[in-house]
Amino acid sequence: MDAISKGLSVLDDTTRVISRIDNTAKDFSISDSSRGMIVFLVGLLIAIFIIHMAVSNVQLWSAKKSAMKNPTQHNAWKIYKILGRLGIGINNHPKIWGEYRNLFIKINNSPNVPSETKLKLKERLEKKGLYINNVKIIDNYKDPYVKVSDTSSNP
Repeated sequence: MDAISKGLSVLDDTTRVISRIDNTAKDFSISDSSRGMIVFLVGLLIAIFIIHMAVSNVQLWSAKKSAMKNPTQHNAWKIYKILGRLGIGINNHPKIWGEYRNLFIKINNSPNVPSETKLKLKERLEKKGLYINNVKIIDNYKDPYVKVSDTSSNP
């Protein structure tokens, strides 16, 4: 009978530990109103994130459209900044890859964009998952604020 009494003693101790854990868990439980507030806050954060992503995608679309029409330093820099703000990569679709590749080639061939901006944009596009086929940066920038003098008429 000694083994039975030891077994009952262990069972009784285990029951006491479980009841203490249960009482401790009840002390830290969340009320229904707190749960509602937590669900509301999480939903609000998700809504803000979705709105931010939608606005960023519209801004990116607009910047890509203006850069295709007029590739300037300002337009290239806008695309660079917006791509940096987006936490996602470029969608895995050949049509989208082609759009970004054509955009970069147009910006790379433009004399209105400095080579530093071209290089930064290329690195950002590669970081986002676009392979640009080892395109070399074309250094053909003509600064609109620097007046080019006629050097052919040297006395």
